[in-house]
Amino acid sequence: MNKGELLHELHDVRGAWTQLLDGVPADARTATDIEWSLREALAELAWWERTVAPVLVERASPEAPEFWRLPEAEQRARVLEASEGLSLEALVELSAAAHADLVRAIEAVELADWDGADWLRSLRGQWPPSRVVEVHVLERYRYHLEYLARLHRLLVQ
Repeated sequence: MNKGELLHELHDVRGAWTQLLDGVPADARTATDIEWSLREALAELAWWERTVAPVLVERASPEAPEFWRLPEAEQRARVLEASEGLSLEALVELSAAAHADLVRAIEAVELADWDGADWLRSLRGQWPPSRVVEVHVLERYRYHLEYLARLHRLLVQ
């Protein structure tokens, strides 16, 4: 995926996410099972966007590479633990700021570097910037977007 395509897809998926999130009624957001799920999604999306942005800017693996080696369930547990104590509104703001930072980081990557396999020696081999963003951000947006779309359909019926 070239840089323009990735930015376009990221814009589209974030726009769909925001539209669905805004459509969840305020009183429904505070139901324990729904709030927890929204908190989990927001925390995870914000965490990965905040993690990937500096990787793109610094052209280096993250400071805590052991985290990237953990099973996904353990990663998710640690992300949620780090977001404890934040309100749902604070997570919405954190997620928006993290997304803006990621977009700026993507825009800063030189086109000549965008698809270079030797650009970043990742823990999973040599990945170009496009692959880092696709795996660690876009795939998570797609997953959470499906959940949020189902939730939205249930709440607005």
